[in-house]
Amino acid sequence: MVKQARTWGSAEKPWDGTCAVGADGWPSQGSFGNVFVTSSSDPHAPTLLGTWLMSWEGWAAPTNLPHGQTVENLSYDAATDTTTAALVVATADSPFIMFGFVNASTVRGGLGIKGLKIVQPGYSLEQADDFSAPLLALLGRVDVLRFMDWAHTNGNLITSWANRTTEAAVSYAPDGTEVPWEVIFRLANTLEKDAWINIPAHADADYVTQLASLAASLLNPNLNLYLEFSNEVRGNVSNYVGAPLMKTSRPQPLPHPSGVELVRAPYNHSPKIATPLTQTQSKP
Repeated sequence: MVKQARTWGSAEKPWDGTCAVGADGWPSQGSFGNVFVTSSSDPHAPTLLGTWLMSWEGWAAPTNLPHGQTVENLSYDAATDTTTAALVVATADSPFIMFGFVNASTVRGGLGIKGLKIVQPGYSLEQADDFSAPLLALLGRVDVLRFMDWAHTNGNLITSWANRTTEAAVSYAPDGTEVPWEVIFRLANTLEKDAWINIPAHADADYVTQLASLAASLLNPNLNLYLEFSNEVRGNVSNYVGAPLMKTSRPQPLPHPSGVELVRAPYNHSPKIATPLTQTQSKP
């Protein structure tokens, strides 16, 4: 669940975003906190109740937990510099899983912790990177997965491949980050669903080439990959990041390592379903 967490805050106010972090995005001070999960008010939404397994590199003591939540079986292994614990949510008094850490340090990194995992009830720590069963059940009902929001398309100012979000990122949720393409293609493969992706409006040619190469290497060749330039770029919609780029209506070819020429739809209309990246027949 840490992959959907907010930015790091203080131990007393985990939501305040005041914690200093290192180049790797993990806290670089001895006390800090975060808001890891916010539950929905929808009565049909999944409950937070249950036991959430946790682990992290280093030692730290959890603190300032919401009412009805406790940490049990807190254990530190000095040989591996790893702490494990169980967060028990016994009541629905709080709609959040948020708390602080104090006295935090790691053997290799000094103050702070690294590699925090918080796993939903019913899953093991070894399944921390797996997609949850409810997510797969929900998305399994559709034929094509559109990843516009996962790719943080609206307002995405990224230009170079080197600056994209990778799987090493602490969280994919804060502003300016997106779900890595590797995770996007893995979800499509897991569900055996065609993928519809949005190319960032400011991405340079190398970014597009690298993305095409990654898709060719990771996506199941039996699946289609549909391309859209930015999101619903049409008319003079000035609040979309692609609007300043609408200077031409000529389709522009996108490079692909296989030699297949992919045609990007014109800027002045919405290229809803564009040319498939894979050379398979589009589904009816």
